[in-house]
Amino acid sequence: MDGARPGLRLRAAAGGPVSFVFAGLVSKSALGNGWNQTVYDHIGLKVKSLEASVRFYRAALGVLGHVLHSQDEASASFGPPGEPGLWLYLVTGSVGPGIHVAFRAPERSAVDRFHKVGLDAGGQEHGSPGVRADYGAHYYAAFLIDPDGNNVEAVCLR
Repeated sequence: MDGARPGLRLRAAAGGPVSFVFAGLVSKSALGNGWNQTVYDHIGLKVKSLEASVRFYRAALGVLGHVLHSQDEASASFGPPGEPGLWLYLVTGSVGPGIHVAFRAPERSAVDRFHKVGLDAGGQEHGSPGVRADYGAHYYAAFLIDPDGNNVEAVCLR
């Protein structure tokens, strides 16, 4: 991804799926004209229990300034006020192997709160808050596994 902002990149574990950093990734135009463009519009996750997933994401993302935008019997959406970007879709059967989604945190203390409230809301430990020097000197993150096996991260790049 030439021109992507430092610290935001595609990552893949050996033999594993590519994971995307969900933080408003902006890259330079392929035309090199200096214009920026948002790479994504929204992300959709399949969930086994909408109730459990809404409880988890309301708590974990609430400390990052995200709100529940909509919810019905089959779906729910979250994102910053006025910008639903994460959609949860209720499915029957298998939801798949899970993905990695990272959310930008405005400060390190928000990463800490994300981790604590996410655990309290049913998330599983997958990496306590701290600097991830292998990603960058200022890459402060925490990781949780959501109720459907997705690797959910909060990251502050300050």
